[in-house]
Amino acid sequence: MTTRLRHTARLGFLCLALALSALADTAHSVRPAHATGAMLFAQGGPSGVWVTGSGFTPGALVRLEVLSSDLTKVPYTAYNVPVNSYGGFSEWQGTNGYWLGPVSPSSFSGDVYIAADGGAPTTVWARSHVYPAPQVSVAGAPYPCGRVWASGYGFQGGDSVRFELIKTDLSQVLDTEWATVDSRTGDVWQQLNVPAGFYGPAYVVLDEGLNAPLTVWARVTTC
Repeated sequence: MTTRLRHTARLGFLCLALALSALADTAHSVRPAHATGAMLFAQGGPSGVWVTGSGFTPGALVRLEVLSSDLTKVPYTAYNVPVNSYGGFSEWQGTNGYWLGPVSPSSFSGDVYIAADGGAPTTVWARSHVYPAPQVSVAGAPYPCGRVWASGYGFQGGDSVRFELIKTDLSQVLDTEWATVDSRTGDVWQQLNVPAGFYGPAYVVLDEGLNAPLTVWARVTTC
């Protein structure tokens, strides 16, 4: 019942916000009724949303939520997110923005609303889209030995992705390479080199950049 009342109240604010947003050209930010200057902007990515803000009260703690377009699901919630001295959010020092993800369940995708509660007199809203979580396919080359091929799918176009080959006990990084995601397809691929004398299973780990900070793992057998 509490959850239903909360979403019902949010729906009332949302209707007013949407009426005002129809007058604007932006498709990513919704200014609430009785606007106080606080704004929320969102860029959707694989399995999450990157949000930035302005006009929030510095030092305030804000709850950031990702909600399905029908307001019936809350795939991700970040509690007590501090407002920086510029009135926005910084997940890491020196950055402007906060990553909301990975969403749950991992299979969730589609249009979403983002709600910011705190740091402003009313809930501040934005709209975006969550894309399917990326996947990775790996193969140890049978000949010549000493190489691993890795391909990723569903990443954010233009992002830099770090490829790592790691021992299964996580004690050593065997190789590190970088590649840029194809801006048209969201695909990325790279060759990793296996050090001489190493044989057996290993992990291939793909780390995407700040626009969609995600880690995807796969297991491979080297020769």
